[in-house]
Amino acid sequence: MTFRSIIADYVLGGNLNNLYNLTGSFLLYGTSPPAAGSLVGSISPKAGTDNFGNPYPAGFQFVDSPLKIQMTVSTFLGTLAPLLQLYTGAGDEALPFHVIVAQAASGGPYIAQMVSPANSVVQDAAGLQLISGDNTSVNAVGQAFYDSGFVLGNGTRMFMIRWGAGGVTLSPVAAMVSLQPGTGGSIGNLPAAEIWHTLSLNAGFQALPGFPAPRYQVETVNGSRTRLAGAVQLTATKAQGTPFAVLPPAYAPVVGPKYYLTANSLSGGSGQTESLHVQTNGNLELGHSGVSGNYLFLDDVAFELD
Repeated sequence: MTFRSIIADYVLGGNLNNLYNLTGSFLLYGTSPPAAGSLVGSISPKAGTDNFGNPYPAGFQFVDSPLKIQMTVSTFLGTLAPLLQLYTGAGDEALPFHVIVAQAASGGPYIAQMVSPANSVVQDAAGLQLISGDNTSVNAVGQAFYDSGFVLGNGTRMFMIRWGAGGVTLSPVAAMVSLQPGTGGSIGNLPAAEIWHTLSLNAGFQALPGFPAPRYQVETVNGSRTRLAGAVQLTATKAQGTPFAVLPPAYAPVVGPKYYLTANSLSGGSGQTESLHVQTNGNLELGHSGVSGNYLFLDDVAFELD
């Protein structure tokens, strides 16, 4: 019998056979008579174990094995605080996802903390803290962090991003990581850190031998921009305006075209005028005509996406 049908049975049929009260605790079972492993819900002022060996916490608990939800009280910032924990039931789950909130001290800021699950092998967790202003300040701040060997309220903090009225800070030494376009934003499409992507070159072009391959990535520093790097070599005669590669739409500028002067040996120009055109459709074009063996460097080319 499902938890939903059990509740319906109680409410509509008045069947209370699966409800028990032990020393002030409300226990709900999925079988009648109750048995080990059949406890599906509990409300109790203190933690305990029923007559069938089923443990229950102080507070509220709902179980749909192996999943479990607990709403309890714990110690956070040196005081008692409400705690919500969500268990996936995975075999290596050492720390469940949890949310907890408390006031740091009388008159001080309130701190709400949300932390990811951690497994028993690596024991790393990522979290988010939202901190209100205190009685003397309205400067609320937020911070995201990564902890190694996380313990509720007291981990070994490895990296933190903090934002608020004072701007954005990184601690200790780290880098802001851009989000890869097209990832994140929905359940099942997890966000991924941006990486360098290799440019797919059109016919008549190749990576310049002995130099890094042509590549691109999005970076987020005071806005979003696409950065290019590497070097391209012509393997055939090409006219001015010929595209040697096409950027995906998410990496192309909204406003353009863009013109750049980079190190090059294109025979159709003096080398002192623009050598690269970037179009809004993503085309990367030769600023001058060239012949086989000519080259074009892409290093230090970066353009805003909006």
